[in-house]
Amino acid sequence: MPTISAIGTNASVISGGGISSRSYWTNSSLFEEFWDLSKTAGGVCVGNIRHDNLTITGSGLNAIYAVPDAPPYIADDTDYVFHKSYGSVSTACDGNRLIGYDFSRVIVKYLDVAPYTIQWIGILKLASSPSTDEMNKMRDSFHLSIWWNNTLSFHGDIKGNKPLAQKYSWTPEVVNPILPADLALTLISGGVQIDWTANALDQVEIFARNDSDAYGASPLYTINAGTYTKNDNAVTPVDMRHYKIRSLYGGIYSAFTSEVSIAMLGAELVTYGDFSDASKWTYGAGWTITGGKANLLTGAFDNMGQNANMGPMTAGSKYRVNFEISNCATTGRILINNSNGSVKFNEWPDQRVFANGIHSEINTAAATVMNTIGLEGRQYGGYSSYSVDNLSIKKVLMP
Repeated sequence: MPTISAIGTNASVISGGGISSRSYWTNSSLFEEFWDLSKTAGGVCVGNIRHDNLTITGSGLNAIYAVPDAPPYIADDTDYVFHKSYGSVSTACDGNRLIGYDFSRVIVKYLDVAPYTIQWIGILKLASSPSTDEMNKMRDSFHLSIWWNNTLSFHGDIKGNKPLAQKYSWTPEVVNPILPADLALTLISGGVQIDWTANALDQVEIFARNDSDAYGASPLYTINAGTYTKNDNAVTPVDMRHYKIRSLYGGIYSAFTSEVSIAMLGAELVTYGDFSDASKWTYGAGWTITGGKANLLTGAFDNMGQNANMGPMTAGSKYRVNFEISNCATTGRILINNSNGSVKFNEWPDQRVFANGIHSEINTAAATVMNTIGLEGRQYGGYSSYSVDNLSIKKVLMP
């Protein structure tokens, strides 16, 4: 029968047919791949399970080891031995790294004493959960430290390059996630479609702002890795909607992309909507224009219109109408229409009644092309006068 040595010497089964044999591990369901470095030729060692290549550049412990830059190794390598922190293959994984630490999923067999030549390398599958018996077999077969998992064991070896304790102080190569690219915007019904490209492992944070507003401190959306499009729905149309994005992986952020913007509204159609030039408006009894505002007297009801410099409104298109009412003791009533009142552009809700403040509505133009704009108003209940200012009509460009 094979002999088992005590702690402090090689505790492996040493017979060729025992658990130290390569064939035991190449037939184990625990390992994704197993490389026997004695089979290396031309800087390439072919695996015994998946037959994937381990590339070795250089010699001795200064040689660089690289696994395939592909699944399943990216997922399996939870210690980030062969990979950088966001998943790309490291270009600095040398033999000193491989023998210097007790990794949990990258299992390395090397000589117990100098020159610590590496003999085997195995990578456990992500879903592998070795039993105590299987862990003991790995300790013996791979000559792992008796402190490999920070628990003293009768299995394994004392390694000349490690103290009498687990040596697991490895810090992965931390790098910023890759900057996303190809940020593109498309108007859709109700908002904006956002598209981009990014590293398959990275989440993406989307930041947005309107017009001259500042970006918020928090992202509008955080998108899971592997998704490269997002609909920003229910966006109130503004002149310009702006976006920038960044990648996120493992709590580390990339830089922001350059800002990309998209127009959601067309040009201003009401040329003198601030009423700064009274000569550009015609108005009936009850209306005055003073102080750059259109003022309606108590109980008055009449039209005023802009017959010149008014952009045409297309039949059936949607328009955003903004205006400001002030000096209302109760509420005011206003209707935006064409100047002669024969075609009503906008039927406001709630009987077209508004309190003080800025009001904004999305409405559809009547089934005609209008080249003039009218303002029809009445103090609701006839209690007091009010003023209208900053009248704006812009076409909504969203489909």
